[in-house]
Amino acid sequence: MDPEAIGDLLDALSDPEQARRTRQHIRPIRGVRGVASGEISRIAVAIWEEEDTALPQAGPALGVLFSSAFEDGLVALSLLAAKTPTQPVEALHVALDWMDRVDDLTTADSLGWGVIGPVLLQRPDLMPEVFDYAHHSSPYSRRAALMSAMAGLPEPVEGAVAACLREMLGHRAVRFVDEPDPQWISTFLTLFLRDEAPPVRKALRRVCATWAFYSPDDAMEWANTTPGGIPKMVRREMEKKCTKGNKRRAQAAKP
Repeated sequence: MDPEAIGDLLDALSDPEQARRTRQHIRPIRGVRGVASGEISRIAVAIWEEEDTALPQAGPALGVLFSSAFEDGLVALSLLAAKTPTQPVEALHVALDWMDRVDDLTTADSLGWGVIGPVLLQRPDLMPEVFDYAHHSSPYSRRAALMSAMAGLPEPVEGAVAACLREMLGHRAVRFVDEPDPQWISTFLTLFLRDEAPPVRKALRRVCATWAFYSPDDAMEWANTTPGGIPKMVRREMEKKCTKGNKRRAQAAKP
């Protein structure tokens, strides 16, 4: 696997307009090439089918790829996510090595939801290693740790990070659980509840709202019994999703 050759391929598929649109939302230090998500997914799958990405042998090359540019990083993340079912410990070690280099929302979400979270579902004994990042100086690293909680919700993983897993499993929508585990989810939420950084607070609202949609009763019980209460904006998001979740549940119960 040649990170430079992959970068050249991504450059060939880049588009200035796509780069402009991407920079409206994120401005990573690594730079943006301007490649559409669908193309990133196709490249990741092609590499996964042709190359040996076994860990730890492929770790250094994946690390170079991750650091090269925003889109290169998403390819690296998709390839790493494909190793979580069979090499969870090795995949987590690589993921945590990348945590200090995360400087945009998309990469943070992909790293947490697509790689770290699935590992912790298999190996909850490794959670303390991830929870150490609740005190990291970078809000993007803290967001990645919090977004790991999304793997414990029956919401399909978004973006190119799931491309190789989709191909491996033969499903367009990849989710890691059928039902949320309230204790697992609440552990993450309680740890990050008082983080005031905007990237973390937005992720907190998303995790809480998604939980409220799939498990309205458990989510609101946590919200109502948390010492000191939860932020008003988070509660509003949860209440909206609870209403939708109850409607979904009532619809599913109809004969």
